[in-house]
Amino acid sequence: SIPASSRAQHPKSLKSTEILSARHDGDPRRAAVTSRRAVNKNLNAELCSTGEQKSILLSIILAFAWTFKQKHIPFIMLFDEISSHIDEKNMVNFFNEVAKLDTQAWYTGTDKKIFQVIENKAFFIDLA
Repeated sequence: SIPASSRAQHPKSLKSTEILSARHDGDPRRAAVTSRRAVNKNLNAELCSTGEQKSILLSIILAFAWTFKQKHIPFIMLFDEISSHIDEKNMVNFFNEVAKLDTQAWYTGTDKKIFQVIENKAFFIDLA
């Protein structure tokens, strides 16, 4: 839950272009992520919802992936339970961004519905 004193600075959504920095001491659970909004306010990820924190993390991952692509470094992406805490609209946007990378991407998930957007673009293995 967001403290009442911080709600005025709480963003509705975060875009990958708004991510400025991410740093951690080796423990990913203690990462310090700061986002700069168009109004030049700094915001600590601690003030964001779980879904917004995951969106920040995915934005950072996509930024690194674009760096690898621009430097012609081959890579494969693996996302486990990618849809947890992400709404449908942002999942569609995420799948579209990954598709633009033109690399092999693996997704796991228990909710088949979330993958319908890539149904005709992907190979599915049902382990149930």
